[in-house]
Amino acid sequence: NARYKVLQDGCKTNGLDFLLTAHHADDQVELFIIRLSRHSGVAGLAGMAFVSELFPKGMPMFRQSGSYEHLLLVRPLLNFSKADLYHLCREAGQSWLEDPTNHNPAFMRNRIRQFLLEPQFCFLKGEIQTVICLCRKTRAFLDCARNQLLQEVVSINEDYGYAIVNLEKLKMGCKSDAILLRVIMALLQFVAQKDKPARGRVLQNLVQYLHSKELKVTTSQPFRELPRCLKKFNMWKNNGCIW
Repeated sequence: NARYKVLQDGCKTNGLDFLLTAHHADDQVELFIIRLSRHSGVAGLAGMAFVSELFPKGMPMFRQSGSYEHLLLVRPLLNFSKADLYHLCREAGQSWLEDPTNHNPAFMRNRIRQFLLEPQFCFLKGEIQTVICLCRKTRAFLDCARNQLLQEVVSINEDYGYAIVNLEKLKMGCKSDAILLRVIMALLQFVAQKDKPARGRVLQNLVQYLHSKELKVTTSQPFRELPRCLKKFNMWKNNGCIW
């Protein structure tokens, strides 16, 4: 994040709306293996997006199609391998810089890169790219379903920065826990105004809470106290969210 913050500040200083990076297909494969080793879900295994908003703060369902409030991060080379880029540079007579840390075995990504260079494992790059493509399509479907559900069940008070959620509609309209999880992640990120969405056990706890018999929704008690599993979650300390 620190690196992107520096780049973001540089873009703001120079009045730039787009930041292009040279991430390529090999980076995607390495990221896939790293995230797989950390038990990421389908959305995480989809890897880096071709276009995304850097440090978004708003709710996704309130953005008009193609409109963004913050710096746009674009990765136009994700379909090209590193070998492709070397070839293009040589053909064009263009020099390039090599990051000296790319050969440091202390970093997990570098160890994976060396592993993939072994002849018996070269085929993995193509196979993993196929899986990434499928994961990306699944993520797009989940994001679409999430945005539709957010529009139906959430209203935002932009003056005070809290979200009001219709829990009855949420429970009835959510077709899977995967969609529910992404709804919760979007809500938490918006209310806390964090650069990254929430991760980990707290999300699973909240999903379980929403499914539990302990949760009761009545017209006489529209606002509920936060569930016990979120009491110590620091994202909730400085910003209020009404459930």
